[in-house]
Amino acid sequence: MQRYAIDHGIPVEQMLTEEKSVNTLQNMQFSKQIIEADTDKDKPPNYLLNEQLPHFPCWTIR
Repeated sequence: MQRYAIDHGIPVEQMLTEEKSVNTLQNMQFSKQIIEADTDKDKPPNYLLNEQLPHFPCWTIR
């Protein structure tokens, strides 16, 4: 899916990748931590989450 996004014009610099999880629940928990660390606390987060099975790394677009 990351390759698909890149091929459709999403800059890789705008992507965050979660690579520690071993299941979907962990993926969402770890992704939440990444998003919170990357988000300006004065603005609401604006992200797209993508999950692909089998468990490939999940990435987000800022």
